[in-house]
Amino acid sequence: MKCRSIKRGWLWGAVLVLMWAKATGYADTTLSIELPIPPPTPPKPTPSRSAPPARSEPERAQAIGRLGVTVTPAPIYASRSITSRLYARCESLTYLAVTHETGAWYGVLMADGSVGWVPRQHVRLLDYEVLPASPTASGALGEQIVQTALRFLGIPYRWGGTSVNGLDCSGFVQKVFALHGIRLPRLGRHQAQVGTPIPDLSMLQPGDRLYFRSSKQPISHTGIYIGNAYFIHAARGRGRVAIDRITDPKYLKELVGIRR
Repeated sequence: MKCRSIKRGWLWGAVLVLMWAKATGYADTTLSIELPIPPPTPPKPTPSRSAPPARSEPERAQAIGRLGVTVTPAPIYASRSITSRLYARCESLTYLAVTHETGAWYGVLMADGSVGWVPRQHVRLLDYEVLPASPTASGALGEQIVQTALRFLGIPYRWGGTSVNGLDCSGFVQKVFALHGIRLPRLGRHQAQVGTPIPDLSMLQPGDRLYFRSSKQPISHTGIYIGNAYFIHAARGRGRVAIDRITDPKYLKELVGIRR
């Protein structure tokens, strides 16, 4: 996994599922977070007497915190001190739910509901909020597939791998869909012939399968679209199951097929 746990609980980013919503507005597509216990309650803002009346807007879930990603290997401590108990050690590019900001520290949500603390210099905040799942968030098959795929975050990449000990790109996609009763061929070039073809990026939906070419192979890589222009894949270059943007030029120029 991306974080080696020192305590009995796990780091949130390694075992739970995210819901991302643009901090500046509503996202077209979101991913949900399934919490084993209620999240910590964020402080309520004190209303200003001079503030104008709030506009009526659609009701939305209270944000748990901000999405962050480690930019260097990061230690997670029990309190805001490097001499306190070490909870976990995280690799670079580990996603975290940042629930508190205090001085030189970020508080991050752990899977058992506690808060761990990481020095701020190890984490970059992203322009996304983390929200709890709505009752209908996991209803559609595509959203269910996404939630299953996200549970594999951090699993090591292994060429030819088909288990949680290691997965390659097509083995990862095959395993995720198999958990939903959908049988796919083992190889990406065969998977790319199965399902309904989607002709345009604008028609992408969470759970769609993405297929990429290389200079040597017509189909050399595959992943699963998760929404908001992101996809999840067993990335050989990253050495693990990871999340990247489909709009990254190195992926966008090699995308040759979408299947649903």
